Amino acid sequence: MPRPILSVLIGGTSKAYRLTLGRLGEIAEMLAAILRTDGGSVLLTGSRRTGAPGLALLRRRLRGFSAAIWDGSGDNPYFAYLALADALYW
Repeated sequence: MPRPILSVLIGGTSKAYRLTLGRLGEIAEMLAAILRTDGGSVLLTGSRRTGAPGLALLRRRLRGFSAAIWDGSGDNPYFAYLALADALYW
């Protein structure tokens, strides 16, 4: 994947915060803007609280960019994404 690699860790709705699809769209647009300007790649992992609709939205919005979005199968690549990161966004 082209560098710099941006590792992005997405949570979800909790007692203290409500993560909406609108906010996820804003996050996706911010990431796309960084990739358009600086190049590189995104490694993104969500949590079970992110939800399938949220991850689907992120996939749609980042289509065409160098981006790997964990699909929830197998072990979460959280630590690998941290180790590979040139920058972290959370």
